[in-house]
Amino acid sequence: MHSHERADDISAVKEVEEYLLELEMEVQSVRKLNKMLTIQNLTALLDIPWMHCLLNLERWEFELLNEKTSFLQVQERYTKVLALQVFQNYVDPAVYTLILTVGLVWNGVLVLMFAGQKQLWTPPNIMIFNLAVCGSSFSDIEFTIVLLCTLLCPLLSNE
Repeated sequence: MHSHERADDISAVKEVEEYLLELEMEVQSVRKLNKMLTIQNLTALLDIPWMHCLLNLERWEFELLNEKTSFLQVQERYTKVLALQVFQNYVDPAVYTLILTVGLVWNGVLVLMFAGQKQLWTPPNIMIFNLAVCGSSFSDIEFTIVLLCTLLCPLLSNE
């Protein structure tokens, strides 16, 4: 994710939080107005259709609850996406590098061991030797590809 996209996302989250705060303040205002009308015995005003529509506290509270729920769901999804991106950008390459390095080291040790001692050249051991050579070759190629992707993909995606 680009840094300007993340800044846009953060500003959008702040805008929604401000909107929810304003909506909450409106609900409180309607609540206070309803309470004041009740205290002043002016509840007959609520029978006027446009006043009833405007001062319907249940509708305002329902709207606020819906907006908060939607916002929390979107925020939760966004947090999961950010966590996944962090995992893909930092944890995956580190784990792959560790696995490939260990594979290269142990396959290299096995190849050197077979190269240094002729008495190990039995038919079953030759098969193991071939597997070690193939594993080292594959690890070299895979290590190079993972290293290039790890280094180049962030550079290419920031353009």
